[in-house]
Amino acid sequence: MKNYNEIMAKVTETELGVKELRELVEALIEENTMLREQLGMPVNVVNDNLSLDEAFNTISWNNSYKDGHRQEIRAFNCFVRADYKKISDFKGKSIYDLVATRNANVKSCAIMIVLLEHFGVEIDLNCRGKYGTEIKKVREELPKVRDSIIFTK
Repeated sequence: MKNYNEIMAKVTETELGVKELRELVEALIEENTMLREQLGMPVNVVNDNLSLDEAFNTISWNNSYKDGHRQEIRAFNCFVRADYKKISDFKGKSIYDLVATRNANVKSCAIMIVLLEHFGVEIDLNCRGKYGTEIKKVREELPKVRDSIIFTK
């Protein structure tokens, strides 16, 4: 099995045909799948029909995160009110979009990002903009949420 660095080195040092590129993409997907299994993350692609309610029902908290359950409810309520109904509604969104959501605070945004990561939705964390201070705080909060949240499914 090739790892990511070996694959990328091969891509940059040679001119590859379509067949070779497909093989490399398959190797990257396979490695990504193995890493997701090791981290306990879902391996499958985002379930487009998974509702936010169903996703939030997979969350439990260890006792190290203050007000975790209350913040989880706040996150759920503010994103549902903002017309996010399914996990797939967050595809292509950035941290800026989450922070700009009405009534979303730092902790609720961090919880939402961790939840979306668990279900395979990537949120762009490198945005800058008018909410720069809040975005920085959300980035700082993410490790605490990742360490405290427990997914039951």
